[in-house]
Amino acid sequence: MKKHASKIIILAGIILFQVALAFILIKILLPQTTSGENDSKKEAKQVVKKQTSKSKDGSLEKSELSTAILKNSAMINIEDLVVNPNGSKGKRYLIISLYIYLTDKSLQEKLDVEKPAIKDGLISLLSQKPSEILSDVSNQASLRKEIKLTIENILQHKVFKVYLTKYVMQ
Repeated sequence: MKKHASKIIILAGIILFQVALAFILIKILLPQTTSGENDSKKEAKQVVKKQTSKSKDGSLEKSELSTAILKNSAMINIEDLVVNPNGSKGKRYLIISLYIYLTDKSLQEKLDVEKPAIKDGLISLLSQKPSEILSDVSNQASLRKEIKLTIENILQHKVFKVYLTKYVMQ
């Protein structure tokens, strides 16, 4: 009986050691997020923070206000949307990724639900543009405004900011 009990104790010790080792390895190997924010939102905040500077009188610029708004905003990331421009006959394409921010954090669920409609609206908008317009960098500001208006029409809510994070025309 003593031999049987000692084998159980040894086996329990081995199992306990393996569980502890697995726990330690998971803590070390898996990345930890302390603030609970996802990486994409952090990247967008960093972009805005880089734009922050002080004016001549020492007061903070408008971009710092943008950072404060982004902390309390709803956000969605549209990645690698592929569109054939109008008249390209499938020989050219645009790959675009963007972040969309709304000032009201309570609209996050609506933003998530409407993501397919947003993608559809963006595909419709961009596929109407000829490749000459989409490939000209000087048109990106007006294109960003059109994207913003398209999304506002879909969501029936004001869009705070649209960041183009990838824009590749082939």
